[in-house]
Amino acid sequence: EARLIAEDIIKRLNNKQQTYAAAKHTSTRDLDFKDFAILVRNKTNFNVYKRVFIDYQIPLKVVDNEVITDQSPIQAVISLIKLLAHKITYNLSESEEKLAYLSVARSFLVEEDDKVLHKQISENTYLTSELMKKLDEVASKVKYLPLQSQLEYLINEFNLNENIIKLNNVAVTLEQINIFINKLNELSKVGYTISDVVYYLDELITNQIGIDAGISDDSENVVKIMSIHKSKGLEFSHIYYPELFRNFSAADYRGEWRTSSKYGIVGRDYLSDGKYNFVHELQKLDEEAKTLSEEIRVFYVALTRAREKITLLAPKSKQKKYGSISDTISFLELFTFAKEEIRNLEVKQGELKGIKLNEIQSSKKEDEKFKIPLLKTYEGDFTLKEISKPIAKVIAEDVDPQLLEYGDRMHSLLFAADFVSKTLPNEISESEARKITKIMNLDLFAQANKHNHYKEYAFYDEETDREGIIDGFILLHDKIILYDYKLQNLEGYDEQLAAYASYLEKTFNLPIEAYLVSINLGIYERMEL
Repeated sequence: EARLIAEDIIKRLNNKQQTYAAAKHTSTRDLDFKDFAILVRNKTNFNVYKRVFIDYQIPLKVVDNEVITDQSPIQAVISLIKLLAHKITYNLSESEEKLAYLSVARSFLVEEDDKVLHKQISENTYLTSELMKKLDEVASKVKYLPLQSQLEYLINEFNLNENIIKLNNVAVTLEQINIFINKLNELSKVGYTISDVVYYLDELITNQIGIDAGISDDSENVVKIMSIHKSKGLEFSHIYYPELFRNFSAADYRGEWRTSSKYGIVGRDYLSDGKYNFVHELQKLDEEAKTLSEEIRVFYVALTRAREKITLLAPKSKQKKYGSISDTISFLELFTFAKEEIRNLEVKQGELKGIKLNEIQSSKKEDEKFKIPLLKTYEGDFTLKEISKPIAKVIAEDVDPQLLEYGDRMHSLLFAADFVSKTLPNEISESEARKITKIMNLDLFAQANKHNHYKEYAFYDEETDREGIIDGFILLHDKIILYDYKLQNLEGYDEQLAAYASYLEKTFNLPIEAYLVSINLGIYERMEL
């Protein structure tokens, strides 16, 4: 599959295939390496793709959760920020101050001799060192400045960019530091102080949660390969989906006892020779249905990452027939089950034009040691599709672009929070914790439990041809409590909530109560549908 994808990319580039030059679809340009991405279920075969793409001389970047806060240069910068915060408002203990001092003094920023450091720490003379004097001077000048200005001044005073030259991998370290500083600057936009940042970083380190490198910008002309999970929120012109034949992760149903949220404690029936009873089978079916539902959601995320074209690769073999969708055990089988319906799809112009079946084959000769099977590819053409979802547009138009990142973060924290036990996520600041705790304690969520509370619910409404992701709803026996988070303003979202409510009412055949929840204010308001 890796070789087939590499050859297909080269073919498209040599044929000068076009892609849209801008989001507004006003002009086109030649495809480039950066327009392609490969999405996989897991990271097992990343090295295979590296080797193959080197053979074909295609630049490939593995987008992985590289934790940059584990790197020594970043740790030195964190310690430098801690010392500055200590000089302004944040109180470090004596041991914390000494550790931060040693981290900076031994790093590429200062490179102090170890014997000198030992003497300074032993005799407590480090407080009058050149490093601490310099920090005193910086603190006096930036004390009343916003966080972003403080960080910029600190970086310039300690000649960060020049000192990086002392390290081995200059380019990588520079990129990591820029990513780290940019992430801190985003916190500045939503009112974080330097003390908030230190507390936030300490929480990440204490709970062994790092800041990852994320995705580099589009200026880097490389093909990217990543997991489907990592691709959430990203879009690329052309995406390949290999490894569709891999089976879903199945639960282990062996053992004497199993627990089920729906059926309670399930064990063998020892009055019938220790055989499993029908409750065990019901529980097994329930678990399989949940697994399939989650896999379908993952597949939905994967398929909606493409702006223009998708290519799914599958072994060209006779496909079995399925009685129902519950018989499928892989993405390939899911797609095969629905293939005929998709191929015969008739939609309005400007949307999905259809699915066509192609065959691609490697130019390499097959031999006994290295066989490349003929593969099917299902290629969907999305070149006329408007990427922004109708519902998503409503959300985006009323939000200050500078607060979008903050809004995304608060949504992710609310998704991770446990509304039943009132447990907060680990990677959270004091101000974020206060806001989320206030929301979790609203009487709106009084009837929520782990079985009826649905969050980040993706849907597609066939009647209206609209799709979206509902922040959450609580499914009760007599009604559904639908809610949607907003940063502050609770006006102007009637159409959006009406679309959500319409879909849920048709799906569950229950009346809907719709609410908007203000993240910043910690209040909610019922909306008339």
